Amino acid sequence: MADTVTVKVIEQSEVSPPPDTVPSTSFPLTFFDLPWLCCLPLKRIFFYHFPYSSQHFLQTSLPTLKHSLSLTLQHFFPFSSNLVFLPKPNPPHILFTQTDSNSISFSVAESTADFTTLVSDSTSHVAVDGRAFHHFMKFWASICKFKGDLENVESKGEIRDVASDTVRRTFVLSHDHVEKLKKWVKSEEAEVGTIVPTNESPTSWPLFKRSKLVGENGVVEAAIAIGSEVRHLQRETFQGAETLMSNFTEFAHMTILAGSPKLQVYETDFGWGKPKRSEVVHVDNSGTISLSDCRDKEGRIEVGIALQKTQMNRFITILEEHLTKIAVLD
Repeated sequence: MADTVTVKVIEQSEVSPPPDTVPSTSFPLTFFDLPWLCCLPLKRIFFYHFPYSSQHFLQTSLPTLKHSLSLTLQHFFPFSSNLVFLPKPNPPHILFTQTDSNSISFSVAESTADFTTLVSDSTSHVAVDGRAFHHFMKFWASICKFKGDLENVESKGEIRDVASDTVRRTFVLSHDHVEKLKKWVKSEEAEVGTIVPTNESPTSWPLFKRSKLVGENGVVEAAIAIGSEVRHLQRETFQGAETLMSNFTEFAHMTILAGSPKLQVYETDFGWGKPKRSEVVHVDNSGTISLSDCRDKEGRIEVGIALQKTQMNRFITILEEHLTKIAVLD
């Protein structure tokens, strides 16, 4: 029987920008912010190698982490702001004021799990997109690494228990895999033919029969459809915008891609070197697929997914079949 993992909370506090460094400010949400109100907060964890005692961490690293976070929030104060909903016709807005409520919750915990040091964060897409979030993380990491010296800075909720039958896996695709997948889709496209959606939603999301997507050419059909919709959105960006929010309620299930290899999550260095590993936590219970760069191999892509054990075994089989099929392509 596996040993029980315990977690001990050492400290819980609030971190704000330095006093009197940020004026009271409000940002009204735009139309493009509203869809993100329906999405779960982004939750990512970074694992670092820290070969010292907990006491050493609390005495040396923790004060620097908190101080550097405070300095960072001076430049990224929407992260410590509140989302305010006023009676109509006033639009919702992000509001920062010099109060105790405009802060970030900061918790320190010690676990018996098999890892050394962990930095975890959670943010809302309403306040920030993926690129800005990782800019925030790298800014914070740089200030921490250089002990608060801003001249050296590189300017670039609750977690639910995972179901017992759920398995998380991270797959690594090489640059060669990605290029051959592209070539394979192009070669198969001629045989599949142009896809004609059975119906098209007002928000430019094509609707297809499930049997097509789970069929023999499902990957190719999906890839072509996504490419077609990207081109369509380039021509008709605002088509169906008036029904965008109401259409979300019609979906029984959504699969969301979180992250991008371009965000370079493994360049987030707090002074302990690159993270040993980084994971998107909400993959476990939201149907999300995560994408990121790879720690040690340039050009590789990490793909994270969580499925039930039987589904994961089938997914691995299908993935291996496709990778074997494309391996022979020149």
